[in-house]
Amino acid sequence: MAHNAGAHALAVSGGAHERERLLQCRPLACLERVTELTRWLRPFDYAAPP
Repeated sequence: MAHNAGAHALAVSGGAHERERLLQCRPLACLERVTELTRWLRPFDYAAPP
């Protein structure tokens, strides 16, 4: 759905679909758990203090 909307996608394999199926959609990353999202986004947080 993200690609059809012209948006980037992240996948989380701890849900309804298996990792292999999610990777077919070409996400930027495929996380194991949604709790990994904060750590994955940290390098992109340019407003955060060092």
